[in-house]
Amino acid sequence: LLCLVVAVCLSIVLQVDFFSFLAPFLPDDYAWHIVGGGASERGTLQKITKYIFIPIYFLAWQYFKNYKLTKSEVLLFKIGWISFCLRLSVINVTIVSRVADNFLILSILPILLYLDHLMVVRKTFLFVSIIFLLSLFYSLKVTIFATGEYLYQSIYF
Repeated sequence: LLCLVVAVCLSIVLQVDFFSFLAPFLPDDYAWHIVGGGASERGTLQKITKYIFIPIYFLAWQYFKNYKLTKSEVLLFKIGWISFCLRLSVINVTIVSRVADNFLILSILPILLYLDHLMVVRKTFLFVSIIFLLSLFYSLKVTIFATGEYLYQSIYF
């Protein structure tokens, strides 16, 4: 849980200017990304799309804390948790967060373990609610609030 708190704090504190001390040590082609504006900060809406998952990860943390998991489940949970925290901590600096996006698949593991637990204990309403909210969120992200790679001309709008 401390890892998540540190990640949220880092996501607020880390700015593009924070990495400017590295510029003298990097070749000019790489230093330009930091000093010359190649690395930009994310907008508020883009940050919110990452913070929205924190309550679901918190529910997964409660499951992890309260139930006995196998060694492999504990390992998968911890890898996924650290991956999510890493992605969250560098969210504000786009050039670094693109590297951290490589951990996207791993960061899904705690949610998958939690959803599997919900199915086993037959908490169907909570399971369906989480799936519905995640689907709704993603649908809104790629249609109405589309930016970047999701920006396209839809035949429906």
